[in-house]
Amino acid sequence: MADLIQYSVDRAVARIALDSPDNRNALSSALMTQLEDRLAQASDDEGVRAIAGLRALEILWLCRSRITDASVEVLAQFSGLRELNVNCTEITTQGMVELRRALPGCRFVEPD
Repeated sequence: MADLIQYSVDRAVARIALDSPDNRNALSSALMTQLEDRLAQASDDEGVRAIAGLRALEILWLCRSRITDASVEVLAQFSGLRELNVNCTEITTQGMVELRRALPGCRFVEPD
């Protein structure tokens, strides 16, 4: 299968780009599968820490990433978040309680 997603890491920042010009980057099942794989790869890369510096984020979707309760302390500092999706991650019920307490104005996306 051809690579439909470009992935690179430079100075602790992951770059993920759609690369399927033949179908104008339509979100096919193959492209979505590769995108999920690259997002998982980025969350596993030790050097990818750029998210901690993005305090102005208002919407953050981390679904299907491998984040755990160890990330709750960092996520709790995103006081401007209006929407957060951590479905299908390794954040526990207790971690969610802590996030909801730290981010009272944030809408948490519920699982389908």
